[in-house]
Amino acid sequence: MLKEYQKRITSFLSETAGPVDVEKIRKNCRIANWNTALKHCLELLIQGKIKGEETSKGWVFWLHQPTHLQPWEEAIGNFSDLKIDENSITVVLTTQKTLHITFPTNTPEAQILAENLKNIPRGTRVAILKTDIEGKPIIVKRYGESEWDSSNKTSPKTKEKNLERNHSSLKDFLSETVVSLKGILVLTRCFIR
Repeated sequence: MLKEYQKRITSFLSETAGPVDVEKIRKNCRIANWNTALKHCLELLIQGKIKGEETSKGWVFWLHQPTHLQPWEEAIGNFSDLKIDENSITVVLTTQKTLHITFPTNTPEAQILAENLKNIPRGTRVAILKTDIEGKPIIVKRYGESEWDSSNKTSPKTKEKNLERNHSSLKDFLSETVVSLKGILVLTRCFIR
């Protein structure tokens, strides 16, 4: 019966989106006693099978599940951590819940994430977009800055200067076009009269 409770608890937590208090676990897992539910949750926590935290209102528990982005799926949140091990690279973003976005270490996505996120400060708002574009499998964007990825290493200041240069040449082109259009209008009026 004891292992049965632990299976029910892990099964229930795998279906939840975020942390759950002991009472909800007790009710959903059909455990009669609140203390029994807490005991099993704490045992699972010690074994490393679930995550848990004691808050001001009591214990809450959750099950860490890595998020695997599908093509054209985006994750946005505050950058918390970059974990690199031999099998995977995990980016931890916090929103209303904590997202653990995971890619295998030997993929281009993992290399792009490692390059772009290794030196950014914690708390920076980040967006990660998985694409199906062959040369650009993932796009990492920091809010308040331009796009950063492995194929585009131009700094935001350089991009800003390029935009200013493009803006001034566009402005010159448009003013010449307006002058030409005014000339055409004058000629058209002359022919109409």
